[in-house]
Amino acid sequence: MSLAGGNHMEQGNRCDNQAVTGSAISSPFWKIVGMSISILISLQLLYPQFNFASVLSYGRLRPLHTKALIYTFTARAAFSLFFFLVRWLDRTPLAFLGSRSESC
Repeated sequence: MSLAGGNHMEQGNRCDNQAVTGSAISSPFWKIVGMSISILISLQLLYPQFNFASVLSYGRLRPLHTKALIYTFTARAAFSLFFFLVRWLDRTPLAFLGSRSESC
């Protein structure tokens, strides 16, 4: 029997990991996208025949590559780590992620 009460014991001591899981799953996806763009950029610099169209030129792909790696991959990985650590260290659910009243 738990000191917190019977209702808490029925639900189990589980948190909603939806925010952490979503960020952790999307981070490798954006890493693959960013690395694919970087391979294309490298091929364009080494072999000019890989400049297919003006929309896929080096000048347009480099900012996309930077944003895909910095803002999506790195930020998603950092947010998933922060979401997990804050909840785990505070042993409380994150606010504004739903109407769940479970404790961690």
